Amino acid sequence: VGEGSGVIGVKLGSKNRTALAVVRGMMKSILVDALLRCDGASLNFEGVALWNHLSNKEQLTTYLGAHYLASLISNVPALLGSLAAFGNPVGLIRDLGDGMSDFVNEPMKGFKKSIQEMDPSFVMSGVARGTGSLARHTLGGVADSAAMLTETAAKNMAVLTLDRKYAQRRDRVMRLKNNRTRADFVGGFESGLLKLVHGILEGVTGVVSKPIRGAERNGVEGFAKGVGKGLLGLLVKPVIGATDAITDTLIGVKESVDGMNPQHDIETLQTQVRPRRALYGVDRAIRNYRLDDATAATIQAR
Repeated sequence: VGEGSGVIGVKLGSKNRTALAVVRGMMKSILVDALLRCDGASLNFEGVALWNHLSNKEQLTTYLGAHYLASLISNVPALLGSLAAFGNPVGLIRDLGDGMSDFVNEPMKGFKKSIQEMDPSFVMSGVARGTGSLARHTLGGVADSAAMLTETAAKNMAVLTLDRKYAQRRDRVMRLKNNRTRADFVGGFESGLLKLVHGILEGVTGVVSKPIRGAERNGVEGFAKGVGKGLLGLLVKPVIGATDAITDTLIGVKESVDGMNPQHDIETLQTQVRPRRALYGVDRAIRNYRLDDATAATIQAR
C-alpha cells in the first residue's frame, strides 16, 4: 500500500491512509477484476432492417441506440455466466452439451452406416467415439471451470497480501505464462510445482525484507508495518503458490484432454468465424444474416 494509490493500482482519493480506504481499494480491485475476465463469452445482437423509413439523424441515432442497448441488456445473463470468477458455467454447460450430443449422435451415425455396409463394427466404433467425446468434454470442462475458480481465488488472495509489488509481479508472470502453450498434464504439473516453491520463498523472504524496507522508509512505524506485512505474506503467499499449482495442473489436464480430440488441431487453425454475408437481388440488398444463404453464396463465388 503506497501513498496516492490503492492495492494493485486502484486509486481512491488522494491518499490511502485509513484502514477503510485500504479495504475499499482491495474490494474495488477484486470487483473490477471479476467483472473484466470473461472466457468464451458470446454476444448476439439482432440486426436492424428499415424499409421506406424517414427520419432525421437524431431520431435514427436514438432508435439504433435503444435497439442495441436492449440487445446488450439481453446478453447480460450470458456475460455473467461466462465470468471466470464464477468458473464460466456457460462454457461448462456448453462442453457438457457437446459431449452429450456426440454421445447420442455418433452411435446413430455408426448404426446407419452399419446398415448400409452390413457391418456391425461401425456401431461399436460410433459408441466408442461418442463415449470418448462425452468423457473428454466432461473432464475438460470440469477441469477448465475449476482452474478458473482457483485462479480467481489466487488473484484475490494476492490483493489481500497488501503487497502491491508482489501482486503486480505475479500478474506479469501469469501473463507471460499464459502466452506459452501448456502441452500436457506433465507441463502443467511442473509449472505448478515451481509456483508452489516460489510462493513459499516469497512468504519466507518477506518476513525479513518487509521490516527492513519499512524501517528504511518510515523508521519505527515503517518497521512495525513491515512486520505485519511480512507475517501476513508468510501465511498467504504459500497458499497462493499452492492455489497456482492446482490451477496449472488443472489447465494441464484440460490441454491433455483437448489433445486427444482429433478435431482439436483443425479447429485451432480455423480463423474465419462465419461465411461472408449474402447480398440479395440485382440491387445487392442487405437482409438479416442467414448461414445457409451465406454458405451458398460463398460456394457460388468460388
